[in-house]
Amino acid sequence: MTTSPCESDALSVEFEEEPGDVLVAHIHGALDLSTAPALDRALSRYLEEVRARRVLLDLRDMEFLGCQGVTVLVRVARWAKVHTGCEPPCLVGLSSCGRRLLALVEVIDMFSVQDSVEGALTGE
Repeated sequence: MTTSPCESDALSVEFEEEPGDVLVAHIHGALDLSTAPALDRALSRYLEEVRARRVLLDLRDMEFLGCQGVTVLVRVARWAKVHTGCEPPCLVGLSSCGRRLLALVEVIDMFSVQDSVEGALTGE
């Protein structure tokens, strides 16, 4: 597992590569106006370096999802859409408030949603 500094005490991300070209990003903390740019840079850097067919964004330890955080998630979905053979990103452990926010801004359909990383990896 690779930890990437997000230049903020309020947010951190750990990257883990799984068999089958799966990238898991474990996101911890608040994803808001002040932390979103750093996460966006960390995700962009990592996605440029690895070959990922699936991207799982583990949000189980995310305390807050603001509008700027939604923008970061949408950028990952757009990245996946333009990369041939890449599936839509999977949001793992998305809170009910997060689901409502993504549905409200009409982007929830850009993602699959799972309760656990294990479930996302096995398709259960």
